[in-house]
Amino acid sequence: MKQVIDTLRANRDQALAEMIELVRIPSISPGLPHPEAITEAADWLERRLERSGMDEVRQLVVDKHNPVVWARKHISDDLPTVLFYGHYDVMPADPIDEWASPPFEPEVREGKVFGRGTADDKGQVMMHINAVEAYLKIKGTLPVNVIFAIEGEEEEGSEGLEQLLDSHRDLLAADVAVISDSPFFASDCPSVCYGLRGIAAAEIRVEGPATDLHSGNYGGAIANPVEFLARILNDLKDRDGRITIDGFYDDVLELSPSEREGFASLPLDE
Repeated sequence: MKQVIDTLRANRDQALAEMIELVRIPSISPGLPHPEAITEAADWLERRLERSGMDEVRQLVVDKHNPVVWARKHISDDLPTVLFYGHYDVMPADPIDEWASPPFEPEVREGKVFGRGTADDKGQVMMHINAVEAYLKIKGTLPVNVIFAIEGEEEEGSEGLEQLLDSHRDLLAADVAVISDSPFFASDCPSVCYGLRGIAAAEIRVEGPATDLHSGNYGGAIANPVEFLARILNDLKDRDGRITIDGFYDDVLELSPSEREGFASLPLDE
């Protein structure tokens, strides 16, 4: 591995220049203000993956959704397959006037690249491409089969991704998926994120009198919907922050001793 890491370090300037080139493309997906930029970013990644040594590279499209740039390097049927997922689309950069430098004209300041998409998610995407390319260059092969799936609608909720998975299962089947879209715990604490909290949403509607009522005449006698809503929300958790809904934790796995030990070792402060 030392040779691979040395190669990556030797090519750092080139890798940085390539990432800046990709970040310059304003591939904003919400509202699609620059549809040509989505095409440009997808084409750019397709060419870059072709140069990295992949066996197959193409763009997968379902309906009118933004393309997913797909690539595969197959080494052996006897090896597991790792899928690297990421996205090339970015959020709008508003408010523009709060940026210290133009969001799509990346700048390097104090060893950091500032530009829309550097951390979400073009930088991580390029990290994995460069790592796989360097390993192939030095070793001539890989210890696993590799698939890249880099989508263009993550910032809009990945609306076409489920349909793509259903229609291209053979191209996306893998033993492990590595998601290139989670942060380190801290800038100096390399991290592997293997789970995130989910989301459960509900709409609560509390009805009250159809017209305004004078508080002096009716206060206390007529139920106040705001008060009842506050009680409902207050009862969702106890004082320790645990959710009080029956059965909520039935399918939640307990942390293992090693996980608790790992969390306890993180550099937390007050």
